[in-house]
Amino acid sequence: MVTPHSFRGAGSRLGRSPAPDLPGLRPAPARPALLFLVSVLASMTGLAIAMQSIPTGTAYAVWVGVAWC
Repeated sequence: MVTPHSFRGAGSRLGRSPAPDLPGLRPAPARPALLFLVSVLASMTGLAIAMQSIPTGTAYAVWVGVAWC
């Protein structure tokens, strides 16, 4: 019978793989991270403004519903 405990320690039995040697590897540009931070700031600001005029539960439900669209 297979149980979740059957897999305990399975990761420790794996060997380490060497890191790939990619000569053209450069750090990722900061633009996606900046876009994410601006989006989060705008989203939280909108939630804060909505919570000033409607109940918190309603504001949160609408905020979550918009995120799923």
